[in-house]
Amino acid sequence: MNMVNKIGNNSENTLTQPPQRSDTHRIDTDAVRVVRTLLTSDWIERSVEDRDYGIDMMLEAFDGKDPTGTLVLFQIKGHEASFGTEPVTFSVPVKTLLYARMFQAPFFLVHVSNTDRKAHFVWLQKYIDTRLSADSPRWDRQAHVTIHFPNENILATDGLQKIRALALHAAHRDVAITFMRHLFWLRRHVDEFQRSKSQPEIEQALIRLKEIRRLEPFLAAYEDFCPELDIDQLRNALKKAKVYGAFDFGDEDLVDVQLGELFAIQMMFLDKDESDVSTLDALDSGFPY
Repeated sequence: MNMVNKIGNNSENTLTQPPQRSDTHRIDTDAVRVVRTLLTSDWIERSVEDRDYGIDMMLEAFDGKDPTGTLVLFQIKGHEASFGTEPVTFSVPVKTLLYARMFQAPFFLVHVSNTDRKAHFVWLQKYIDTRLSADSPRWDRQAHVTIHFPNENILATDGLQKIRALALHAAHRDVAITFMRHLFWLRRHVDEFQRSKSQPEIEQALIRLKEIRRLEPFLAAYEDFCPELDIDQLRNALKKAKVYGAFDFGDEDLVDVQLGELFAIQMMFLDKDESDVSTLDALDSGFPY
């Protein structure tokens, strides 16, 4: 009898319980659902494997039916409480920031109130480079840091447009480096041709211009600011110079004007990057993150 009771007690003590979902997992899953309801039709969600590793959502921006190839990554953190009227902050493990810095694509932390059905966001890589590095230079030696979300960074139509603009600028950065390299050599070959009338120099100038022409989507972002830019006119002037061994009447001025427009694009891009790293300006008037 005692043996039966002993076996029965052991069975009760070792009864296996079904797995239960943690509150954190439930809240974050609900937060992902909230984010999906806030996205506009020009953002398409791409498949992400291993969500628990740090990326909850990958999105591609579309122009109508046309893909742009512009991708952003979201890590989504939810909570049940309302945001209220106080500034929105969130404590983030430093390992999350180090992970975000590994990506070329913009990596956004999205903080969601499931009660408000509202979300705030911050571009982590740029936040690290501009604000965090100034506020806490030794941040990478801490376990956690507090992220301060700009009031304007609300995941709605205007906020999504800001994310799109930030992502486009990030995507253009590598293209801009290529553009500036070819522009440097184009200017150098043109100057050397004007000095020496060397045929190889004008040939190399045409090659560099052809490479710049391939970057048309990058140039198009600045066309409203450089109305006189005409790559075809510049190419025709260089081709005539190749045939005649010198610039035709008036073409020398045309080439200077066109090169000036290209260098204006370079300066606009560099000015944008310079304003991003100017922390005081960034914190006083708009946020580059």
